[in-house]
Amino acid sequence: MSDFLQDIHSKNRSEVLKYSKSVVSSSNSLKDFFQNIFVIVALFKNVKLYNETFYYHPLVDLNSIKNIASMNLGHLSHAIPLKAIEILKTIPRNNLLKKNNNSKVEPEMLNSPLLIDDFIRSVLKRDFNTSRIEASKIIAMSDNPVSIFEVLMELSIPNFNLLGPITYSIYRAGKFSNNDFMNFIDILIASDIRFLYEKKFEKKKINPIIFFPRFKKKKNNLHSLVLFCLGLRLWNNESPRQLNFQKNILLFFERNFEVDNEKKNKFKPLNKTFSSLPEVLETKDPMYVSSFLYQSKKTLNWEWSIELLKRYDNNSKIKEKYLFIDSILYLVKNLRNEFLISLSQYLIYFDENYNK
Repeated sequence: MSDFLQDIHSKNRSEVLKYSKSVVSSSNSLKDFFQNIFVIVALFKNVKLYNETFYYHPLVDLNSIKNIASMNLGHLSHAIPLKAIEILKTIPRNNLLKKNNNSKVEPEMLNSPLLIDDFIRSVLKRDFNTSRIEASKIIAMSDNPVSIFEVLMELSIPNFNLLGPITYSIYRAGKFSNNDFMNFIDILIASDIRFLYEKKFEKKKINPIIFFPRFKKKKNNLHSLVLFCLGLRLWNNESPRQLNFQKNILLFFERNFEVDNEKKNKFKPLNKTFSSLPEVLETKDPMYVSSFLYQSKKTLNWEWSIELLKRYDNNSKIKEKYLFIDSILYLVKNLRNEFLISLSQYLIYFDENYNK
């Protein structure tokens, strides 16, 4: 664990700036940085329900920033670690130094059968001590200790609107850190979060893309786009539980999103060169913005995502700003070009409301 990050509250601005520049000296040092900061922030157990919309923990923002960084390894900017450190510094020092009270797993417990079902039952009953013991056994004995995150991820999908962002972010942060798994698990099972288990499924062959949320000038529509992106990521996530992910995601989409049957025309970009996304956003023209995104996709240049991080730097009105940028980035990269106009409309609306 990085001594500099552990002692971050005592560092002045010039020290933080110098450290941030050293972090982006190579992709390996950036990877080490995020692994360290994830492990430190996992010591913080405070989970809050944000605006009755979704449960929030700082790892939600940090995982999104890490995703943005991973798409820009050829254009590393010290703005990335600076943002992450800003989030770290919002957590009181005492909350980062507390050691977790691990539930003791006796040697004879490790000789008992390893049953995921026991863990699931204890989580659903909100039996914290039993959940910790069962989780500790799985982590100690399983060939795939990350499976414990995947079980919680599956249990979060029936209540995905509230639990999707936090569970997915902690799942990915814990897997990326590959260390101190119980500290990440504790954030979820020791909170007020209620997990659910969906038992009945109809077997359907449906492409989840048909549930892409149409653009509407409503702030809750931004959250819908984030949820759609998280669902799509889980749908494509390689995991022993992938089939269960897909069944649950499809059910959530059917219950919460409308099917988009509108035929999308083949996208034809403007024959025009643009210097930066912030400049193009000022036009408020979806055709200009989508043409810029098309060019970035064609050249695999995603620097605009870092430009957006800087653009919304001083806006604290929305907790989803990093999640939103991360989601737009993922969808631009992975959806067909026909969706670029819709994604541009989302970007323009977001910019009009939060670039203040």
